[in-house]
Amino acid sequence: MDRDKLHSLSRSVSLLCQALDSYERAGLWDMKNELPLQVLFQYELANFAFYLAAVDNVIRDEEVGTFSQVLGLSLSHQEILDAIEKNKLSDEKFTNHVPQIFVELKRIADFQKAEGEYDGCLEIFLQVFEAVGMATLESDGEVTEEEKEKMRAYLNMLGEYIAQ
Repeated sequence: MDRDKLHSLSRSVSLLCQALDSYERAGLWDMKNELPLQVLFQYELANFAFYLAAVDNVIRDEEVGTFSQVLGLSLSHQEILDAIEKNKLSDEKFTNHVPQIFVELKRIADFQKAEGEYDGCLEIFLQVFEAVGMATLESDGEVTEEEKEKMRAYLNMLGEYIAQ
């Protein structure tokens, strides 16, 4: 993926962080002992990207560069591997577990729909997860069928959750 596309994707992530801040200011997120939505989003998005990068059992320099440019993460290979291990980013977790950010966004979306003011947040966040996933897969120059299948399974799981 070229630098302009990565920059555009980084800008999209930043704009979504601003949207999450506005949800908090509007009182749509009660953070009692919880992370701010923006931090939760960045954490869940990074875990998704790390999961995809680890499918081929190698973290490449290009992937680290994508994490830095798109997600604003300045981590070493070892720090990424440690995060993958610590957060147990296994196949089962990622194909069967809806990230907390989507649980919260669905709650916000349901509230907005009841008020007749739904802004499409669920679909927009899903699109950004997909774009970050593709950027991660494409960053090393090799997109395998296994990587594509893992990403599809995860995004399908999220899509099914959103459709409920």
